[in-house]
Amino acid sequence: MTTASRVLGLIPARGGSKGVPRKNLRPLGEVPLVVRAIRTGLGCPSITDLCVSTEDEEIAAVCAEAGAKVPFLRPAELATDVAPTLPTMQHALAEMEKITQEKYEYLVLLEPTSPFRTEDDVEGALSALRGSDADSIVGVTRLASHHPIFIKKIEDGLLVPFVMPEPEGTRRQDARPPAYCRNGAIYVFRTEKTTRRGRLYGDKVLPWVMPDERSVNIDREVDFRVAESLIDS
Repeated sequence: MTTASRVLGLIPARGGSKGVPRKNLRPLGEVPLVVRAIRTGLGCPSITDLCVSTEDEEIAAVCAEAGAKVPFLRPAELATDVAPTLPTMQHALAEMEKITQEKYEYLVLLEPTSPFRTEDDVEGALSALRGSDADSIVGVTRLASHHPIFIKKIEDGLLVPFVMPEPEGTRRQDARPPAYCRNGAIYVFRTEKTTRRGRLYGDKVLPWVMPDERSVNIDREVDFRVAESLIDS
């Protein structure tokens, strides 16, 4: 194996989906979600090899036609509703290194369910991680109306703060400190610090902040409707 810096782009696309059936093949603006992810990955010059991990023959054929590498099928035990992401990443990394006889320093995870990420997002996140000593970088979006200060729970029939009190009259734009949540759009991992060690994120995680319009994550039918409205606008 060579020691040159190489980047593996990985698109996980299993066939099963409960919230939106056959979600990864569902067209958005006439382009299947998984193909949108492939086009983004292929448009990133820093990604050395782009592969799809799937157990589904139909998805594999669509992805191969779209230009992604599909040199293996994901084992069935890694394609269930409860299968975690890390073993899928480890399996893909090992298979691709066996095939290419190269060692990947970075792994970029591109979920098909985030159709509005851009090549600039991916390249920027990768560049930021490369220029740091962090273990990974994760796409996030800033919370406004869902800031933790507004989140409640019910105890003894009463509405009480979930994690932090809300001063009366707090407006969403005044909520402090700023809060962020993972948007599912971009994950970049330094493989020696994470995947190879059985870690997902590692100890040092950088944020890649993205606006709401590029942070739509399709998990339910209503999310698909939101995405369609953005495509049509």
